[in-house]
Amino acid sequence: MNLHVYSKLTAALLCSVALTSATWAADSIGEPGRSAGGKNEFKNVYFGEQHMHTQNSFDAFTVGVRQTWEDAYEFAIGNEVKLSTTGETMQRKTPYDWVAITDHSEYYGVFKNMADPDNPLSKLDLAKKIASTDPKVVSDTVVYILSTILEGKPIADFMDPTLLMSNWQKYLEAADKYNDPGKFTAIYAYEWTSIPDAQNMHRNVFFKDKPPAVPYSSFESTNPEDLWTYLEIQRSQGIDTFAIPHNSNLSNGNMFALNKFEGGRLGDPIDARYARRQMENEPLFEIHQTKGNSEAHPWLSPNDEFAEFEVFPNLISTNTPSSVDQYSYFRQALANGMKLESEVGFNPYKMGIVAGADVHSGYSGNEEWDWNGAHGTADDTAKKRLDASAPNPSGEPGYVVSSAGTTAVWATENTREGIFNGMQSKETYGTTGTLIRLRVFGGWDFPAGMVEDADFVKNGYATGVP
Repeated sequence: MNLHVYSKLTAALLCSVALTSATWAADSIGEPGRSAGGKNEFKNVYFGEQHMHTQNSFDAFTVGVRQTWEDAYEFAIGNEVKLSTTGETMQRKTPYDWVAITDHSEYYGVFKNMADPDNPLSKLDLAKKIASTDPKVVSDTVVYILSTILEGKPIADFMDPTLLMSNWQKYLEAADKYNDPGKFTAIYAYEWTSIPDAQNMHRNVFFKDKPPAVPYSSFESTNPEDLWTYLEIQRSQGIDTFAIPHNSNLSNGNMFALNKFEGGRLGDPIDARYARRQMENEPLFEIHQTKGNSEAHPWLSPNDEFAEFEVFPNLISTNTPSSVDQYSYFRQALANGMKLESEVGFNPYKMGIVAGADVHSGYSGNEEWDWNGAHGTADDTAKKRLDASAPNPSGEPGYVVSSAGTTAVWATENTREGIFNGMQSKETYGTTGTLIRLRVFGGWDFPAGMVEDADFVKNGYATGVP
């Protein structure tokens, strides 16, 4: 249902909403922690991770993480693994149905080559600094490496296209190895890390069943429009793809503005073409992750006691506060999107919802009883997370970094096509703890007691919108 229709329905109190319970038979729900398998035209709910990093991300490797793609998948499906920084044994109580590993496209997988003594990159001075036992040296090195991305000035030694493409191919092979249609889905994905002046404009990029030859990075451009061009070119070649923005709370008021973001700043007002392209390329938004909640802020929603839930104040890797305004949080974006639609004919912020981790420690940590930090050696123990003076690449002490959220997708089957299509159609939601099974339909004149009807789901799809 279009958001402008929602606003009319809300005003007229005509919107009927129906919710399923966790035991509703028509949903074909399986055991806790693992949703039902098999194809279902009325869809099952599948829980998973759509944002996480391994040693193949430059920042994860730099803070001591050595968790591999294989380790991440093993942990997700419920097998026991060891945390590379402490050797601590970890095992999920609730295995995931699907996972998208989203390592940064900038320096994709290259930094781990510095750990190989037979590789020329291990002889670099930078390799010695990363291996230092002095936390300050490591922290300063992280800041330097991140500055090359902030300034768009890559380190030449790490930009060999042959090496970057080789690492991407190895990732695809790992995903294919763990992809088990009907049981576990490993989605092709990566992160585009646009962060001019420490303002977060990141997007995660997803592919259905065919991967591209090479990821697109912010070294090519930090402008969202240029990323959309890359996505549109991929689709013209038969590669289905879309992007998901995250951390609007750290965007300094840029993520949901009424003006285009270009050249690291806001430019001309959003026009019909820009709004349409964003709507076509970015169907979802990541509302919660370890670097805070992007739904609401207590200054913007003073009457909502939950608006102060896990607020993260600063721009990434700085002590500079991110601006708090109506263009930084999704709740206000919903209204501003309708404003744009009334003006230019398209609503770029009519997005569905996902949640995730953004954990840079190589595991998907939504279970708080097994939470071992988000940034490797910076916060991999409870003692470090409670130490306000400890260096942290996030720019904040470890105790402000949250455990992860989870994305639920209603899909016809647990396959790459099924999960991708469910996400693209926005039949999703995010949760920050318990894997709640929730189903909502909106429509006109739903009958009383509709959820008690054995054909509730069938009727919901036939006469309403999920």
